[in-house]
Amino acid sequence: KALTVNRAAVKIDPDALGATAAIARIERAKRESAFRTAMSSGFRALENQEFRKAREAFRRAMKLDPNAPEAESASKQTDNAEASFKIARYLGYARKAEHEEQWYTAGTHFEAALKIDPRLSPAIAAKQNAEMRHRLDVKLTAYLARPDRFSSDAVHKEASRILESALAISTPGPVLQKQIADLSQALKLARTPVAVSLQSNNLTAVRIYRIGDLGRFEVREVPLLPGAYTAVGKRDGYRDVRIEFVVKPVDQGPVVTVRCDEQFVFGS
Repeated sequence: KALTVNRAAVKIDPDALGATAAIARIERAKRESAFRTAMSSGFRALENQEFRKAREAFRRAMKLDPNAPEAESASKQTDNAEASFKIARYLGYARKAEHEEQWYTAGTHFEAALKIDPRLSPAIAAKQNAEMRHRLDVKLTAYLARPDRFSSDAVHKEASRILESALAISTPGPVLQKQIADLSQALKLARTPVAVSLQSNNLTAVRIYRIGDLGRFEVREVPLLPGAYTAVGKRDGYRDVRIEFVVKPVDQGPVVTVRCDEQFVFGS
């Protein structure tokens, strides 16, 4: 209202110095009031962690008074507070994922924190550990999904090496503990012979590849390690037979019949 009155006076008499001074004084007071309002709004938003709203308020304050150092300082304070808030949030997510042994997720959250502050040394070490544990988890999961591969000496040796790496973890969680127990058992069973019952007709010569000649018999029990096998039967005047079978790591092995019963028929 005061501005309206003084502007009307200046319009009537442009040389009215009192009115001109009053207009400048009132406009300055309005800017100062708006500046204080913007700063107060910004600090309230900052306290409530409403960083975008706080930043907008401090920018309004800087436009109202570009020479006010407190507005620029408050804007930098907002940037730092937001960075600290995000880092704490990512680290919280990462620690939760670590506790749940979700190592890939933990690694991504540590990486997100490091993008904000690459010098965050605790996150650097934790990210490296999470990546190592993720690689270990992937290998353990893959081996446990295919225990039949342990019949291969090379695979068994490599899985045993991975198991040693897992056993070296000083504080294994429930997930890793179960993986260690399951892999230990699977590797042990892969090297535990299973009694396989072979049946024939006492006329067929039986051979199992990788094991050797077993001769002729009616019933014979052979201890075999878990894995895939091929048995071949031969008998003069009869068609050879070839039987493929799999020995699984169980207490009772399969019953395999190898006998030549199909006689060759020669023309007259």
